[in-house]
Amino acid sequence: MSWDQIRELHQMGFEIGNHTLTHTHAPKIRAESYEAELQGIDQRCAAVGIPQPVSFAWPAYEHTLAAEAVLKRHGIRYGRIGGGDVIDPASCNPLLIPSVSTTGGNEKSAKRVLDAIARCDEAHPLVLTVHGVPDTGHPQVNTPPEFFDRYLTALQEQGCAVCSLRELVERCAAIVPLEHPLQDR
Repeated sequence: MSWDQIRELHQMGFEIGNHTLTHTHAPKIRAESYEAELQGIDQRCAAVGIPQPVSFAWPAYEHTLAAEAVLKRHGIRYGRIGGGDVIDPASCNPLLIPSVSTTGGNEKSAKRVLDAIARCDEAHPLVLTVHGVPDTGHPQVNTPPEFFDRYLTALQEQGCAVCSLRELVERCAAIVPLEHPLQDR
């Protein structure tokens, strides 16, 4: 996507998160350099009129405690990682919110996503990671359109709603209102 397209998403109400400038995986970079990775995205956002992101997607779902500390100092409040399951608001770290990737074009990957959708409910929300439908530039994270259609149908049948990570944390606060892990630490 171009930065103009990303600005359009922001203007439509989508939450724009940081993902590091060069998609460097946290274990492969020193903590001091991780700050520069975050600033690179911040600068590009500022150049097109997007506020500094407060949410984050861990590249390749890889995380370190040192990188997590950098995110906190940088002002990142919410982070999406892998994990492949619904969220348990009572035990979830706000910088390590689990997600289920829709990547894959076989019945095993479809079953994984559809099972996660079936397990989610108001008390155990689900975050889906969709890289591209299709993602021809990155085939390793492709979601075929026919599978994506199946997921959308299942989400609709389950009565799911779409929200940002920020809104998700607010919803989880209503589920576990007293000092729950998804509140700011």
